[in-house]
Amino acid sequence: MKSASQIMRELVAVQSDTGTTLEVNVAAKILELIKEDEYFRANPDLCGAYQDDDALGRPVVWALKRGSSARTLIISGHYDCVETQCYGPLQEYALNPDSLKNLMKENSTTDEQLRRDLEDDNWVFGRGTADMKGGLAAALFALRSWPGGEVNVLFTAVSDEENLSAGARQAVGLYADLKNRFGLDYRLCVICESCRRNPEKDDPFPFASGGPGKILPIVLVKGELAHSCDVLGGLNSALIMAEVIKNVELSPDFLSVDGDVSTQPPATQLARDLKEHYDVSLPQYSAAAFNMTFLTSTDPMDLISRLRKVCVRSIETVIARYNQVFDTMKNRGLLSREKKAWTVPPTMTLEELRSSVLQKKAAFKEFEEHLRRRTAQRLSAGQTLQEASVAYLKEIVEFADITPPAVVIGVAPPYYGAVSNDRLGWDSAQFLSSIQPNLQRLHGIRMVEASYATAMTDMSYMSCVDPQSAQQVMNNMALPSGIYDIDFAGIAEMNIPTLLIGPAGRDIHQAAERVYLPDVERNVPEILLEIMKTL
Repeated sequence: MKSASQIMRELVAVQSDTGTTLEVNVAAKILELIKEDEYFRANPDLCGAYQDDDALGRPVVWALKRGSSARTLIISGHYDCVETQCYGPLQEYALNPDSLKNLMKENSTTDEQLRRDLEDDNWVFGRGTADMKGGLAAALFALRSWPGGEVNVLFTAVSDEENLSAGARQAVGLYADLKNRFGLDYRLCVICESCRRNPEKDDPFPFASGGPGKILPIVLVKGELAHSCDVLGGLNSALIMAEVIKNVELSPDFLSVDGDVSTQPPATQLARDLKEHYDVSLPQYSAAAFNMTFLTSTDPMDLISRLRKVCVRSIETVIARYNQVFDTMKNRGLLSREKKAWTVPPTMTLEELRSSVLQKKAAFKEFEEHLRRRTAQRLSAGQTLQEASVAYLKEIVEFADITPPAVVIGVAPPYYGAVSNDRLGWDSAQFLSSIQPNLQRLHGIRMVEASYATAMTDMSYMSCVDPQSAQQVMNNMALPSGIYDIDFAGIAEMNIPTLLIGPAGRDIHQAAERVYLPDVERNVPEILLEIMKTL
Protein backbone atom coordinates (compact mmCIF):
# COMPACT_ATOMS: atom_id res chain seq x y z
CA MET A 1 0.00 0.00 0.00
CA LYS A 2 1.25 3.48 -0.84
CA SER A 3 2.38 5.62 2.07
CA ALA A 4 0.66 8.89 2.91
CA SER A 5 3.80 10.67 1.71
CA GLN A 6 3.60 8.95 -1.69
CA ILE A 7 -0.09 9.84 -1.99
CA MET A 8 0.63 13.46 -1.09
CA ARG A 9 3.40 13.75 -3.67
CA GLU A 10 1.17 12.30 -6.38
CA LEU A 11 -1.56 14.82 -5.50
CA VAL A 12 0.85 17.76 -5.32
CA ALA A 13 2.20 16.86 -8.77
CA VAL A 14 -1.22 17.57 -10.30
CA GLN A 15 -1.81 21.32 -10.60
CA SER A 16 -5.25 22.28 -9.31
CA ASP A 17 -5.54 26.08 -9.26
CA THR A 18 -8.73 27.07 -7.51
CA GLY A 19 -11.62 28.27 -9.63
CA THR A 20 -10.29 26.59 -12.79
CA THR A 21 -10.85 23.39 -14.75
CA LEU A 22 -7.42 22.22 -13.53
CA GLU A 23 -9.25 21.04 -10.43
CA VAL A 24 -10.94 18.33 -12.50
CA ASN A 25 -7.57 16.66 -13.11
CA VAL A 26 -6.72 16.20 -9.45
CA ALA A 27 -10.25 14.94 -8.76
CA ALA A 28 -9.63 12.22 -11.35
CA LYS A 29 -6.30 11.43 -9.67
CA ILE A 30 -7.96 11.05 -6.27
CA LEU A 31 -10.55 8.67 -7.68
CA GLU A 32 -7.75 6.71 -9.36
CA LEU A 33 -5.97 6.36 -6.01
CA ILE A 34 -9.18 5.19 -4.37
CA LYS A 35 -9.76 2.54 -7.01
CA GLU A 36 -6.25 1.17 -6.48
CA ASP A 37 -7.44 -0.10 -3.10
CA GLU A 38 -8.56 -3.74 -2.98
CA TYR A 39 -11.73 -2.90 -1.03
CA PHE A 40 -12.98 -0.48 -3.67
CA ARG A 41 -11.97 -2.74 -6.53
CA ALA A 42 -14.24 -5.34 -4.93
CA ASN A 43 -16.97 -2.75 -4.18
CA PRO A 44 -16.99 -0.29 -7.09
CA ASP A 45 -20.46 0.95 -6.11
CA LEU A 46 -19.00 2.39 -2.89
CA CYS A 47 -16.96 5.14 -4.53
CA GLY A 48 -17.44 7.68 -7.26
CA ALA A 49 -17.46 11.28 -8.44
CA TYR A 50 -20.66 13.17 -7.56
CA GLN A 51 -21.60 15.95 -9.95
CA ASP A 52 -24.39 18.47 -9.42
CA ASP A 53 -24.14 21.04 -12.22
CA ASP A 54 -20.82 22.54 -11.18
CA ALA A 55 -20.02 25.21 -13.77
CA LEU A 56 -16.50 23.84 -14.29
CA GLY A 57 -17.40 20.16 -14.06
CA ARG A 58 -15.63 19.66 -10.72
CA PRO A 59 -16.99 16.67 -8.79
CA VAL A 60 -17.10 15.69 -5.15
CA VAL A 61 -14.97 12.54 -5.01
CA TRP A 62 -16.21 10.03 -2.43
CA ALA A 63 -15.45 6.58 -1.06
CA LEU A 64 -17.38 4.68 1.62
CA LYS A 65 -16.09 1.79 3.73
CA ARG A 66 -19.13 0.11 5.19
CA GLY A 67 -19.38 -0.80 8.86
CA SER A 68 -21.76 -3.03 10.76
CA SER A 69 -23.75 -0.10 12.23
CA ALA A 70 -25.31 3.06 10.81
CA ARG A 71 -22.84 5.30 12.66
CA THR A 72 -20.76 7.21 10.14
CA LEU A 73 -17.57 9.26 10.28
CA ILE A 74 -16.84 11.66 7.42
CA ILE A 75 -13.19 12.50 6.72
CA SER A 76 -12.84 15.29 4.23
CA GLY A 77 -10.66 17.89 2.58
CA HIS A 78 -10.36 20.13 -0.46
CA TYR A 79 -8.26 19.40 -3.51
CA ASP A 80 -7.90 22.90 -4.96
CA CYS A 81 -4.87 25.10 -4.31
CA VAL A 82 -3.94 28.72 -4.81
CA GLU A 83 -1.84 29.67 -7.84
CA THR A 84 1.92 29.21 -8.18
CA GLN A 85 2.99 32.58 -9.66
CA CYS A 86 4.45 33.69 -6.33
CA TYR A 87 7.28 31.16 -6.78
CA GLY A 88 8.80 33.43 -9.42
CA PRO A 89 11.80 31.77 -11.13
CA LEU A 90 11.08 28.56 -9.19
CA GLN A 91 7.49 28.31 -10.41
CA GLU A 92 8.17 25.31 -12.65
CA TYR A 93 9.31 23.39 -9.53
CA ALA A 94 6.39 24.40 -7.28
CA LEU A 95 4.77 20.97 -7.70
CA ASN A 96 8.02 19.01 -7.30
CA PRO A 97 8.80 19.05 -3.56
CA ASP A 98 12.30 17.55 -3.69
CA SER A 99 13.62 19.72 -6.52
CA LEU A 100 11.98 22.81 -5.05
CA LYS A 101 13.56 22.27 -1.65
CA ASN A 102 17.03 21.73 -3.12
CA LEU A 103 16.78 24.90 -5.19
CA MET A 104 15.44 26.92 -2.25
CA LYS A 105 18.47 25.87 -0.22
CA GLU A 106 20.67 27.61 -2.78
CA ASN A 107 18.90 30.93 -2.18
CA SER A 108 19.89 33.00 0.82
CA THR A 109 17.18 33.89 3.32
CA THR A 110 17.08 35.95 6.50
CA ASP A 111 14.19 33.86 7.83
CA GLU A 112 15.79 31.66 10.51
CA GLN A 113 12.79 29.34 10.78
CA LEU A 114 12.72 28.82 7.03
CA ARG A 115 16.46 28.14 6.95
CA ARG A 116 16.11 25.47 9.66
CA ASP A 117 13.16 23.82 7.92
CA LEU A 118 15.02 23.66 4.61
CA GLU A 119 17.68 21.58 6.35
CA ASP A 120 15.12 19.39 8.12
CA ASP A 121 13.89 16.27 6.29
CA ASN A 122 10.64 16.45 8.25
CA TRP A 123 9.42 19.45 6.25
CA VAL A 124 8.12 19.01 2.69
CA PHE A 125 7.86 22.11 0.50
CA GLY A 126 5.58 22.81 -2.45
CA ARG A 127 2.25 24.26 -3.47
CA GLY A 128 -0.56 22.41 -1.76
CA THR A 129 1.60 20.39 0.61
CA ALA A 130 0.05 22.09 3.65
CA ASP A 131 -3.11 23.55 2.13
CA MET A 132 -4.24 20.90 1.85
CA LYS A 133 -3.04 17.89 -0.08
CA GLY A 134 -1.01 16.73 2.91
CA GLY A 135 -4.15 16.48 5.02
CA LEU A 136 -6.08 14.96 2.14
CA ALA A 137 -3.38 12.31 1.71
CA ALA A 138 -3.44 11.53 5.44
CA ALA A 139 -7.23 11.08 5.29
CA LEU A 140 -7.05 8.85 2.22
CA PHE A 141 -4.27 6.78 3.80
CA ALA A 142 -6.34 6.36 6.98
CA LEU A 143 -9.34 5.23 4.93
CA ARG A 144 -7.25 2.63 3.11
CA SER A 145 -5.67 1.51 6.41
CA TRP A 146 -8.99 1.06 8.22
CA PRO A 147 -9.66 -2.70 8.43
CA GLY A 148 -13.36 -2.18 9.08
CA GLY A 149 -15.52 -2.32 12.19
CA GLU A 150 -18.80 -0.93 13.44
CA VAL A 151 -18.44 2.56 12.03
CA ASN A 152 -18.88 3.54 8.39
CA VAL A 153 -16.07 5.75 7.09
CA LEU A 154 -16.93 8.17 4.29
CA PHE A 155 -14.07 9.97 2.56
CA THR A 156 -14.89 13.08 0.52
CA ALA A 157 -12.70 15.46 -1.45
CA VAL A 158 -14.19 18.76 -2.60
CA SER A 159 -13.27 21.61 -4.94
CA ASP A 160 -13.05 25.37 -4.67
CA GLU A 161 -12.42 25.88 -0.94
CA GLU A 162 -9.95 28.66 -1.68
CA ASN A 163 -12.53 30.53 -3.75
CA LEU A 164 -16.28 30.12 -3.14
CA SER A 165 -16.51 26.67 -1.52
CA ALA A 166 -18.56 25.39 -4.44
CA GLY A 167 -17.47 21.84 -3.62
CA ALA A 168 -18.64 21.94 0.00
CA ARG A 169 -21.96 23.44 -1.08
CA GLN A 170 -22.30 20.75 -3.74
CA ALA A 171 -21.48 18.02 -1.19
CA VAL A 172 -24.67 18.74 0.76
CA GLY A 173 -26.60 16.91 -1.95
CA LEU A 174 -24.14 14.00 -1.91
CA TYR A 175 -24.44 13.55 1.86
CA ALA A 176 -28.22 13.46 1.61
CA ASP A 177 -28.07 10.98 -1.26
CA LEU A 178 -25.65 8.61 0.50
CA LYS A 179 -27.58 8.87 3.76
CA ASN A 180 -30.75 7.72 2.03
CA ARG A 181 -29.03 5.11 -0.13
CA PHE A 182 -27.03 3.40 2.62
CA GLY A 183 -28.92 4.35 5.80
CA LEU A 184 -26.03 6.38 7.22
CA ASP A 185 -26.16 8.19 10.55
CA TYR A 186 -23.60 11.00 10.37
CA ARG A 187 -22.03 11.37 13.82
CA LEU A 188 -18.93 13.44 13.07
CA CYS A 189 -16.96 15.03 10.25
CA VAL A 190 -13.22 15.66 10.42
CA ILE A 191 -11.76 18.11 7.89
CA CYS A 192 -8.00 17.61 7.66
CA GLU A 193 -6.98 21.26 7.21
CA SER A 194 -3.43 22.10 8.24
CA CYS A 195 -2.97 23.65 11.65
CA ARG A 196 -0.68 26.16 13.28
CA ARG A 197 1.46 24.36 15.82
CA ASN A 198 5.14 24.01 16.56
CA PRO A 199 5.99 20.30 16.38
CA GLU A 200 9.62 20.94 17.34
CA LYS A 201 8.37 22.11 20.73
CA ASP A 202 5.98 19.17 21.01
CA ASP A 203 2.94 21.43 20.88
CA PRO A 204 -0.34 19.52 21.26
CA PHE A 205 -2.56 18.94 18.27
CA PRO A 206 -5.31 21.58 18.16
CA PHE A 207 -8.74 20.51 17.03
CA ALA A 208 -11.10 23.35 16.15
CA SER A 209 -14.72 22.66 17.05
CA GLY A 210 -16.16 25.77 15.46
CA GLY A 211 -15.57 28.20 12.66
CA PRO A 212 -16.22 31.92 12.10
CA GLY A 213 -18.70 33.16 9.55
CA LYS A 214 -18.22 35.77 6.88
CA ILE A 215 -20.61 38.16 5.18
CA LEU A 216 -19.75 40.62 2.41
CA PRO A 217 -22.33 43.44 2.48
CA ILE A 218 -22.46 45.78 -0.51
CA VAL A 219 -23.49 49.38 0.11
CA LEU A 220 -24.76 51.18 -2.98
CA VAL A 221 -25.28 54.95 -2.79
CA LYS A 222 -27.32 57.03 -5.21
CA GLY A 223 -26.48 60.73 -5.17
CA GLU A 224 -27.88 63.74 -7.03
CA LEU A 225 -26.37 64.23 -10.47
CA ALA A 226 -24.81 67.64 -11.16
CA HIS A 227 -22.02 69.24 -13.18
CA SER A 228 -18.76 69.47 -11.25
CA CYS A 229 -18.83 73.25 -11.76
CA ASP A 230 -22.07 73.28 -9.76
CA VAL A 231 -21.31 70.88 -6.92
CA LEU A 232 -23.84 72.54 -4.59
CA GLY A 233 -26.53 71.70 -7.11
CA GLY A 234 -26.04 68.00 -6.49
CA LEU A 235 -24.91 65.49 -3.89
CA ASN A 236 -21.80 63.43 -4.55
CA SER A 237 -22.34 59.70 -4.02
CA ALA A 238 -18.58 59.25 -3.68
CA LEU A 239 -18.50 61.62 -0.70
CA ILE A 240 -21.30 59.73 1.03
CA MET A 241 -19.53 56.44 0.34
CA ALA A 242 -16.25 57.83 1.67
CA GLU A 243 -18.02 58.74 4.90
CA VAL A 244 -19.53 55.24 5.13
CA ILE A 245 -16.10 53.66 4.61
CA LYS A 246 -14.54 55.91 7.25
CA ASN A 247 -17.19 54.84 9.76
CA VAL A 248 -17.06 51.11 8.95
CA GLU A 249 -13.36 50.37 8.37
CA LEU A 250 -11.76 49.05 11.58
CA SER A 251 -14.86 49.93 13.60
CA PRO A 252 -15.16 47.98 16.88
CA ASP A 253 -18.94 48.38 16.60
CA PHE A 254 -18.91 45.39 14.25
CA LEU A 255 -16.91 43.03 16.45
CA SER A 256 -18.39 39.65 17.29
CA VAL A 257 -17.38 38.17 20.65
CA ASP A 258 -17.98 34.68 22.02
CA GLY A 259 -16.35 34.06 25.38
CA ASP A 260 -12.68 34.91 25.02
CA VAL A 261 -12.77 34.77 21.21
CA SER A 262 -13.28 37.86 19.06
CA THR A 263 -13.38 38.58 15.36
CA GLN A 264 -11.36 41.30 13.67
CA PRO A 265 -13.06 44.60 12.69
CA PRO A 266 -14.34 45.10 9.13
CA ALA A 267 -12.19 45.83 6.11
CA THR A 268 -13.17 47.44 2.81
CA GLN A 269 -12.83 44.94 -0.04
CA LEU A 270 -14.15 47.08 -2.88
CA ALA A 271 -14.76 50.82 -3.22
CA ARG A 272 -15.48 52.75 -6.40
CA ASP A 273 -17.79 55.14 -8.16
CA LEU A 274 -19.83 53.48 -10.91
CA LYS A 275 -19.22 55.92 -13.76
CA GLU A 276 -18.44 53.89 -16.87
CA HIS A 277 -16.22 56.61 -18.37
CA TYR A 278 -14.85 60.00 -17.40
CA ASP A 279 -17.00 63.11 -17.58
CA VAL A 280 -17.31 66.24 -15.46
CA SER A 281 -20.47 65.17 -13.67
CA LEU A 282 -20.54 64.18 -10.02
CA PRO A 283 -20.66 60.39 -9.64
CA GLN A 284 -24.33 59.52 -9.30
CA TYR A 285 -23.66 55.99 -8.02
CA SER A 286 -20.92 54.61 -5.80
CA ALA A 287 -20.49 51.23 -4.14
CA ALA A 288 -18.38 49.55 -1.49
CA ALA A 289 -18.17 46.02 -0.12
CA PHE A 290 -17.05 45.23 3.41
CA ASN A 291 -15.58 42.01 4.74
CA MET A 292 -17.25 41.24 8.06
CA THR A 293 -16.63 38.14 10.15
CA PHE A 294 -18.78 36.89 12.99
CA LEU A 295 -19.12 34.11 15.54
CA THR A 296 -22.19 32.09 16.51
CA SER A 297 -23.00 34.70 19.17
CA THR A 298 -23.93 37.18 16.42
CA ASP A 299 -26.79 37.03 13.94
CA PRO A 300 -25.36 38.12 10.58
CA MET A 301 -28.45 40.23 9.92
CA ASP A 302 -27.59 42.16 13.07
CA LEU A 303 -24.40 43.25 11.30
CA ILE A 304 -26.58 44.54 8.47
CA SER A 305 -28.66 46.46 11.03
CA ARG A 306 -25.51 48.05 12.44
CA LEU A 307 -24.43 48.94 8.90
CA ARG A 308 -27.80 50.63 8.26
CA LYS A 309 -27.21 52.95 11.21
CA VAL A 310 -23.76 53.85 9.94
CA CYS A 311 -25.18 54.68 6.50
CA VAL A 312 -27.84 56.97 7.97
CA ARG A 313 -25.25 58.70 10.14
CA SER A 314 -22.95 59.10 7.15
CA ILE A 315 -25.62 60.76 5.00
CA GLU A 316 -26.47 63.08 7.90
CA THR A 317 -22.80 64.09 8.13
CA VAL A 318 -22.54 64.80 4.40
CA ILE A 319 -25.79 66.80 4.31
CA ALA A 320 -24.63 68.82 7.34
CA ARG A 321 -21.36 69.56 5.55
CA TYR A 322 -23.25 70.57 2.41
CA ASN A 323 -25.44 72.94 4.45
CA GLN A 324 -22.45 74.42 6.27
CA VAL A 325 -20.56 75.15 3.04
CA PHE A 326 -23.70 76.53 1.39
CA ASP A 327 -24.40 78.86 4.33
CA THR A 328 -20.79 80.07 4.42
CA MET A 329 -20.82 80.95 0.72
CA LYS A 330 -24.30 82.47 0.92
CA ASN A 331 -23.32 84.70 3.86
CA ARG A 332 -20.32 85.94 1.91
CA GLY A 333 -22.52 86.84 -1.04
CA LEU A 334 -21.00 84.20 -3.27
CA LEU A 335 -24.27 82.39 -4.08
CA SER A 336 -27.57 83.57 -5.46
CA ARG A 337 -29.34 80.21 -5.63
CA GLU A 338 -31.51 78.70 -2.91
CA LYS A 339 -30.34 75.85 -0.73
CA LYS A 340 -31.59 72.38 -1.59
CA ALA A 341 -33.53 70.76 1.24
CA TRP A 342 -31.96 67.32 1.42
CA THR A 343 -33.72 64.74 3.56
CA VAL A 344 -32.07 61.72 5.17
CA PRO A 345 -33.67 58.60 3.68
CA PRO A 346 -34.08 55.27 5.44
CA THR A 347 -31.44 52.76 4.36
CA MET A 348 -33.07 49.79 2.65
CA THR A 349 -31.96 46.22 2.23
CA LEU A 350 -32.21 44.65 -1.20
CA GLU A 351 -35.02 42.41 0.03
CA GLU A 352 -37.01 45.45 1.17
CA LEU A 353 -36.39 47.28 -2.10
CA ARG A 354 -37.50 44.29 -4.19
CA SER A 355 -40.67 43.95 -2.14
CA SER A 356 -41.45 47.65 -2.59
CA VAL A 357 -40.81 47.63 -6.34
CA LEU A 358 -42.89 44.48 -6.84
CA GLN A 359 -45.87 46.28 -5.33
CA LYS A 360 -45.40 49.44 -7.40
CA LYS A 361 -44.20 48.23 -10.80
CA ALA A 362 -45.91 45.40 -12.61
CA ALA A 363 -43.03 45.09 -15.07
CA PHE A 364 -40.49 44.24 -12.37
CA LYS A 365 -40.67 40.46 -12.77
CA GLU A 366 -40.05 40.74 -16.49
CA PHE A 367 -37.20 43.16 -15.77
CA GLU A 368 -35.67 40.67 -13.32
CA GLU A 369 -35.69 37.96 -15.98
CA HIS A 370 -33.80 40.26 -18.36
CA LEU A 371 -31.42 41.10 -15.53
CA ARG A 372 -30.84 37.40 -14.87
CA ARG A 373 -29.70 36.92 -18.47
CA ARG A 374 -27.49 40.02 -18.39
CA THR A 375 -25.86 38.85 -15.17
CA ALA A 376 -25.12 35.44 -16.67
CA GLN A 377 -23.57 37.16 -19.69
CA ARG A 378 -21.41 39.36 -17.46
CA LEU A 379 -20.10 36.34 -15.58
CA SER A 380 -19.41 34.50 -18.83
CA ALA A 381 -17.45 37.54 -20.01
CA GLY A 382 -15.18 37.33 -16.97
CA GLN A 383 -16.79 39.56 -14.34
CA THR A 384 -16.30 38.38 -10.77
CA LEU A 385 -19.32 37.53 -8.66
CA GLN A 386 -18.61 40.63 -6.59
CA GLU A 387 -18.53 42.91 -9.65
CA ALA A 388 -21.68 41.27 -11.00
CA SER A 389 -23.37 41.79 -7.63
CA VAL A 390 -22.66 45.53 -7.72
CA ALA A 391 -24.01 45.78 -11.28
CA TYR A 392 -27.10 43.77 -10.33
CA LEU A 393 -27.83 46.00 -7.35
CA LYS A 394 -27.31 49.19 -9.36
CA GLU A 395 -29.72 48.10 -12.10
CA ILE A 396 -32.46 47.34 -9.58
CA VAL A 397 -31.98 50.75 -7.94
CA GLU A 398 -32.12 52.41 -11.36
CA PHE A 399 -35.32 50.54 -12.23
CA ALA A 400 -36.86 51.52 -8.89
CA ASP A 401 -36.16 55.20 -9.68
CA ILE A 402 -35.53 56.10 -6.03
CA THR A 403 -35.28 59.78 -5.13
CA PRO A 404 -31.70 60.66 -4.10
CA PRO A 405 -29.96 60.50 -1.78
CA ALA A 406 -30.56 56.78 -1.35
CA VAL A 407 -28.66 53.86 0.15
CA VAL A 408 -29.37 50.17 -0.47
CA ILE A 409 -27.55 47.26 1.17
CA GLY A 410 -27.17 43.89 -0.52
CA VAL A 411 -24.85 40.94 -0.01
CA ALA A 412 -22.21 39.53 -2.37
CA PRO A 413 -20.70 36.02 -2.37
CA PRO A 414 -19.14 34.23 -0.68
CA TYR A 415 -21.19 33.73 2.46
CA TYR A 416 -19.97 31.52 5.30
CA GLY A 417 -22.14 30.79 8.29
CA ALA A 418 -20.59 30.71 11.76
CA VAL A 419 -20.69 27.22 13.25
CA SER A 420 -19.97 25.67 16.63
CA ASN A 421 -20.39 22.12 17.83
CA ASP A 422 -21.54 23.51 21.18
CA ARG A 423 -24.67 24.77 19.42
CA LEU A 424 -25.37 21.20 18.32
CA GLY A 425 -25.07 19.82 21.85
CA TRP A 426 -21.86 17.99 20.96
CA ASP A 427 -19.63 17.27 23.98
CA SER A 428 -16.01 18.02 23.06
CA ALA A 429 -14.74 17.02 26.52
CA GLN A 430 -16.28 13.58 26.15
CA PHE A 431 -14.80 13.26 22.67
CA LEU A 432 -11.34 14.17 23.92
CA SER A 433 -11.53 11.75 26.85
CA SER A 434 -12.49 8.93 24.46
CA ILE A 435 -9.45 9.27 22.19
CA GLN A 436 -6.75 10.98 24.27
CA PRO A 437 -5.60 8.07 26.49
CA ASN A 438 -4.71 5.69 23.65
CA LEU A 439 -3.26 8.44 21.46
CA GLN A 440 -0.94 9.59 24.22
CA ARG A 441 -0.04 6.11 25.48
CA LEU A 442 0.56 4.51 22.07
CA HIS A 443 1.71 7.44 19.96
CA GLY A 444 2.65 10.28 22.30
CA ILE A 445 -0.02 12.52 20.77
CA ARG A 446 -1.67 15.17 22.94
CA MET A 447 -4.71 17.13 21.77
CA VAL A 448 -6.25 20.43 22.80
CA GLU A 449 -9.51 22.11 21.77
CA ALA A 450 -9.80 25.48 20.06
CA SER A 451 -13.28 26.99 20.13
CA TYR A 452 -12.98 28.44 16.64
CA ALA A 453 -10.75 28.01 13.63
CA THR A 454 -8.77 31.11 12.70
CA ALA A 455 -10.24 31.43 9.20
CA MET A 456 -13.25 30.50 7.10
CA THR A 457 -13.39 26.85 6.07
CA ASP A 458 -15.77 24.33 4.54
CA MET A 459 -17.06 23.43 8.02
CA SER A 460 -19.47 26.37 7.58
CA TYR A 461 -21.52 24.11 5.29
CA MET A 462 -21.78 21.14 7.69
CA SER A 463 -24.32 22.60 10.13
CA CYS A 464 -26.84 25.42 10.47
CA VAL A 465 -28.87 25.92 13.65
CA ASP A 466 -30.83 28.92 12.34
CA PRO A 467 -31.73 28.33 8.69
CA GLN A 468 -34.30 31.15 8.76
CA SER A 469 -31.65 33.77 9.55
CA ALA A 470 -29.29 32.25 7.00
CA GLN A 471 -32.02 32.35 4.37
CA GLN A 472 -32.63 36.01 5.13
CA VAL A 473 -29.01 36.66 4.21
CA MET A 474 -29.57 34.82 0.93
CA ASN A 475 -32.72 36.87 0.29
CA ASN A 476 -30.43 39.89 0.14
CA MET A 477 -27.88 38.24 -2.16
CA ALA A 478 -27.31 40.66 -5.03
CA LEU A 479 -27.48 37.96 -7.69
CA PRO A 480 -30.31 36.08 -9.39
CA SER A 481 -31.18 32.77 -7.76
CA GLY A 482 -29.39 29.81 -9.29
CA ILE A 483 -26.06 31.58 -9.69
CA TYR A 484 -24.93 31.34 -6.07
CA ASP A 485 -27.06 29.20 -3.77
CA ILE A 486 -26.63 27.49 -0.41
CA ASP A 487 -29.01 24.73 0.68
CA PHE A 488 -29.40 25.78 4.31
CA ALA A 489 -32.46 23.58 4.78
CA GLY A 490 -30.46 20.55 3.66
CA ILE A 491 -27.53 21.53 5.87
CA ALA A 492 -29.80 22.03 8.89
CA GLU A 493 -31.38 18.64 8.31
CA MET A 494 -27.95 17.01 8.73
CA ASN A 495 -26.28 19.29 11.33
CA ILE A 496 -23.09 17.25 11.48
CA PRO A 497 -20.61 18.12 14.27
CA THR A 498 -17.33 18.95 12.56
CA LEU A 499 -13.71 19.23 13.65
CA LEU A 500 -10.61 20.56 11.96
CA ILE A 501 -7.67 18.22 12.59
CA GLY A 502 -4.70 18.34 10.26
CA PRO A 503 -0.93 18.37 9.89
CA ALA A 504 1.25 21.26 10.96
CA GLY A 505 1.90 23.67 8.12
CA ARG A 506 3.77 26.91 7.60
CA ASP A 507 3.59 29.83 5.17
CA ILE A 508 0.48 28.59 3.38
CA HIS A 509 -0.34 30.41 0.11
CA GLN A 510 3.28 31.59 -0.03
CA ALA A 511 6.34 30.32 -1.89
CA ALA A 512 7.67 28.75 1.31
CA GLU A 513 4.53 26.67 1.92
CA ARG A 514 5.45 23.45 3.68
CA VAL A 515 3.97 20.62 5.72
CA TYR A 516 5.32 18.57 8.63
CA LEU A 517 5.81 15.09 7.18
CA PRO A 518 5.49 13.05 10.43
CA ASP A 519 1.99 14.49 10.83
CA VAL A 520 1.04 13.40 7.31
CA GLU A 521 2.60 9.96 7.53
CA ARG A 522 1.80 9.03 11.10
CA ASN A 523 0.14 11.44 13.52
CA VAL A 524 -2.98 12.53 11.61
CA PRO A 525 -3.74 8.99 10.34
CA GLU A 526 -3.38 7.63 13.90
CA ILE A 527 -5.79 10.28 15.20
CA LEU A 528 -8.31 9.43 12.49
CA LEU A 529 -8.00 5.68 13.10
CA GLU A 530 -8.52 6.19 16.83
CA ILE A 531 -11.69 8.18 16.12
CA MET A 532 -12.90 5.36 13.85
CA LYS A 533 -12.41 2.89 16.70
CA THR A 534 -14.22 4.95 19.33
CA LEU A 535 -17.01 6.76 17.47
